[in-house]
Amino acid sequence: MKRILISIFYTMMFWQVIADEAKPSNSEPTACNAQMSIQLKEVGKEIRTNQPVQLTIHIKNTSTNEIFYFQIYSLPTDFSWDLTSPSGKKLFFKESSAVEGFSSVAVQLKPNQTEEYQFNLSLVCSLNEIGTYKVFAEKEIVSSVGRKKCEVISNTLSIVVTK
Repeated sequence: MKRILISIFYTMMFWQVIADEAKPSNSEPTACNAQMSIQLKEVGKEIRTNQPVQLTIHIKNTSTNEIFYFQIYSLPTDFSWDLTSPSGKKLFFKESSAVEGFSSVAVQLKPNQTEEYQFNLSLVCSLNEIGTYKVFAEKEIVSSVGRKKCEVISNTLSIVVTK
């Protein structure tokens, strides 16, 4: 019984470290006192051509006094995506705006708060070349201080696709 409890404890500690590493760090680009990071949902998982690619997105408010607002739509392009294929071809997908008939959710991001989203990158592009793709995301947000708009830019993620 003692071994089982110790094993559970170490497993929980391991997963907490993994979860902490997935959240935005101070080394990522910052704009408007906010950070965004992207990573594969299943870190270390091998991606094959034309296989769905699931991403985890974190947006963090690093301010001590600003509140940020943004919209999440029920469309596949809640974020703008900049993707470079292994052959060097550039693809850009612009963030959607509200469309009649589609709902949206207004998100309020308080100081030091982090929001997490899941995104299926395969909804906007097919990763059908073998090699390394480079991708980053952008999201427009609005600050409560001066109602200024700004773009939060994520880290650049390398996605290796195999046959």
